[in-house]
Amino acid sequence: MFFVLLVFSIPFFIFSIWTLFEPEESYLFMRRWRYERTPEISDLHKKTIRVGTVLGMIFWSFLLLQTGYDTFFRPDPFEDFINNQDIDSLP
Repeated sequence: MFFVLLVFSIPFFIFSIWTLFEPEESYLFMRRWRYERTPEISDLHKKTIRVGTVLGMIFWSFLLLQTGYDTFFRPDPFEDFINNQDIDSLP
């Protein structure tokens, strides 16, 4: 699962960094054909796009770190169960 998230995080972070620097271009990405003239985006909308992008990057980073921790550092849950069984408790 960690490898899948790592592979998907590369284009996600590239697109997010591009969105931080060019919010108007990223907003009109794949939508520009709808308009005869390029619409103006307000400063509030640009700020909202940037805040959403930063929050998305923070969430994705947390998800990636949590999955990496679960993949590499979490102990096996059945190891303790198998090693500490009493013979008297078995049927």
